[in-house]
Amino acid sequence: MSISESERHPFTEDPSHMPSASEVRGVRQDPIDIPDGKFNRGGMAFNGRVAEEFEKIVIPRQIPGYDEMRKVLLNVALHTAQKGGTFLDLGTSNGRMIRDFALARAQDGFDLGIDRFIGVDIEPDMLRVATDLFIEVEEEVAPRPFKFELMNHDLRRGLPLSVTPESLSIATSIYTIQFIAPEHRLRILTEIYEALKPGAPFIWAEKVLMRSQIIDDAMTAVYYEHKSRSGISDKDIAGKRASLEGNLMPGTHGSNMELLEAAGFKPRRIDTIWRNLQFEAIIAIK
Repeated sequence: MSISESERHPFTEDPSHMPSASEVRGVRQDPIDIPDGKFNRGGMAFNGRVAEEFEKIVIPRQIPGYDEMRKVLLNVALHTAQKGGTFLDLGTSNGRMIRDFALARAQDGFDLGIDRFIGVDIEPDMLRVATDLFIEVEEEVAPRPFKFELMNHDLRRGLPLSVTPESLSIATSIYTIQFIAPEHRLRILTEIYEALKPGAPFIWAEKVLMRSQIIDDAMTAVYYEHKSRSGISDKDIAGKRASLEGNLMPGTHGSNMELLEAAGFKPRRIDTIWRNLQFEAIIAIK
């Protein structure tokens, strides 16, 4: 079956084609009213409409490649989690990470014996949305029930007391620790390391700074253009940038690696598994 000229992809079907700037940058999405989080209690408050629409329109339009990242992290989690024990998700928001893992385990044959899932978040509204979601999940995975625990907990106090040494089959933290003051991070990562079973992974996604200010400025410009093309107004972009100052405190890739090593992870067992502009995900195996 032949392919018409109109169906040919400009990048793959015609090597001589020189893409335009608009093709490189991607399709501009329609403007949309995206609810914004507010800052209080020394952290970001994702509540109200933000909690309700977080995974649908808030984060996918804010972070480039977000949906693809979720697929990559889920697949890596399924192939690296240790059998038995608990799945701990820090900053669980609406519980998507542990929900998707539980469904994949039930439906796709990844029987890892992980029947306890703990989602930790500081926002009650997020946990309320997660609770509703897990009711639906429990119906889909029956008669193979899972134990879902959602905890309203401030990670500046460390991990919840119910997380005991070498009890975790896997731990994840997706864009959470970057909102916690740097002086708390090593203690949190050390407690994660101690709570993991030997051979268990910690999957950690963060926004990072570039080592070079010139490169960081360039990546920031590309990132803001991505947000603009995702339908976010210039006014909202500027407002979000101002509100993040002093609350979002990213490190560099190198400083995050150093924290993981200081927490106990061996350098040869730490690596990057996904990256898009200033957003990256790392896996560290105990």
